[in-house]
Amino acid sequence: MPQALAVEAGVLALQRTAATQQAVSGQVRLSAPPQLLSEVLLPELAAFRQQFPEIDLLLLGERRNASLEQGEAELALRLGEPQTPDLIARPVAAVGYGLYGTVAWQEQSRENRVFVGFDDSMPGLWLKEWFDAHLAGRRQVLRSNDLATQLRAAREGWGVALLPHFLGRQAPELVCLEAEAPPVRTLYLLMHPDVRKAQRVRVLADFLVVLFQRLDLSR
Repeated sequence: MPQALAVEAGVLALQRTAATQQAVSGQVRLSAPPQLLSEVLLPELAAFRQQFPEIDLLLLGERRNASLEQGEAELALRLGEPQTPDLIARPVAAVGYGLYGTVAWQEQSRENRVFVGFDDSMPGLWLKEWFDAHLAGRRQVLRSNDLATQLRAAREGWGVALLPHFLGRQAPELVCLEAEAPPVRTLYLLMHPDVRKAQRVRVLADFLVVLFQRLDLSR
């Protein structure tokens, strides 16, 4: 097994090195949280496509972390401090959160509000831990492990949901109800050192860095 793993690592390194020799064309795989891809990145990537029409994008919206070491993606956007020392990690944005609900919930007293929360399928999720501690036993009428479902439920008046500002502020039915919120999280852009010189990867990475410098996701 150790020998097989060493061979696999060598092959993957060779593939990454070969990819650096390619021109500004081909496919680039980007892994990121689903709602960040659909609501923030996708509307902005039209400009990238105009500038680099020969690059094809594969956008991987997933809650799990794609393995850059195993070649599942060339770039990844991840919230929180990276735990893989072999990857290049660059902080690109601060993501803020708030408690969002309809105007009807805004008119209710804080004690009478009910909530849309997280289920128990992701133990250790920092948002869930903060949310549960903040509620201190208050009623959660709906729980889900899907952020899009929580957003839809909040928009339909089920209760108050903890949402990133880039989602909550785009929903016309929702208002940010409470000043208290979890601390902002740092969004990191990750890549493997072997692919950083590949032009097709480099231009997308540079585009993302500039994009997040322009956007404010903290509020």
